[in-house]
Amino acid sequence: MRKILALLLLAATAAWAAPTTREIADRVLPATVLIEAMTPHGMSLGSGVLVDTKGAVLTALHVVAGATAVTVKLPGGTALPVLGVLAIDAHHDLALLRVQGDALPTVPLGAAAALGAGDKVIVIGSPEGLDHSVSDGVVSAVRRIGAFPADHRRELQLDGWSDDDTLIQLTAPIAPGSSGGPVFNTEGALVGIVILKVVAEEKIGFAVPVEHARPLLLSQTVTPLPVAGTAAAPPAAPGNDYAQGAADGERDGDGNFLWAPVGCAAGVLSPLYSLAVIPLAYISPVSSPSAAQFVGKSPEYVRGYLHAFSAERHRDNAGVACCGVAAGCCINGIFELGRHNRRGW
Repeated sequence: MRKILALLLLAATAAWAAPTTREIADRVLPATVLIEAMTPHGMSLGSGVLVDTKGAVLTALHVVAGATAVTVKLPGGTALPVLGVLAIDAHHDLALLRVQGDALPTVPLGAAAALGAGDKVIVIGSPEGLDHSVSDGVVSAVRRIGAFPADHRRELQLDGWSDDDTLIQLTAPIAPGSSGGPVFNTEGALVGIVILKVVAEEKIGFAVPVEHARPLLLSQTVTPLPVAGTAAAPPAAPGNDYAQGAADGERDGDGNFLWAPVGCAAGVLSPLYSLAVIPLAYISPVSSPSAAQFVGKSPEYVRGYLHAFSAERHRDNAGVACCGVAAGCCINGIFELGRHNRRGW
């Protein structure tokens, strides 16, 4: 009897065990889509998810804003043309499209309000065009917009959001092409749509709660393309911010003449002192720029600026020390020549 009870207990435990990432992905992948949108900036790639069997696709507005032609692709490559727009929510960066099709796969809507820090989530998207990629992570936090520091709000372009709005912070990897991708809970229910990530941080992404999408589903009127809204600019090429920061840092690091009089004094006292002054000038600490000038700048820009600023300032220190030493040696030589002349050769 004990063995029978133990087997029944094990069976019940297995029945109630949370599904694995693969099991969830197998259920929801058929309803996820790759989005290709022709916008004023060129081709925009993003992700989305079917939320009803008649072809309503939920995605991020910035993926399709301004698009004159949009195609969605199911797993396997089946392309479905977009007939138009059912609804948009520019405030929360959401768009609901209507695609041509019937009896299409779909996913259930969940409740983002039930999420908490540490809850497991699954994100499906098309990072860098790698369609229908599955990743998992956890909810880092459900954050009120009003709790974001001002500089973060500017960087994430959240200045127009209400303080009481919330975003789901995720650890799942986010990359260009992931925007509009669905976020699922462990029951396979849709709880959010990916809309942005922190620049240069692979595992700090944000999704808008699915509750904001529910009002869009009430719309049945299809508006022809183009999609209303401001088209998103193409993502900056990797390293562009670093290169711009390096250029600014090199410019601002130029022109330090502090070591010129020091080198000159060393040269006047003895040319041998230059053996110590010039290396000392090169390795000497340099002052850091004001933090205020980095407000609103990306981490890549700051790294590029500081690296170039420091390198240019060190080169300048050594250069002006060399000039000072040369001038000092000349002055020293003139003094020595005068002294020998007075003494007579």
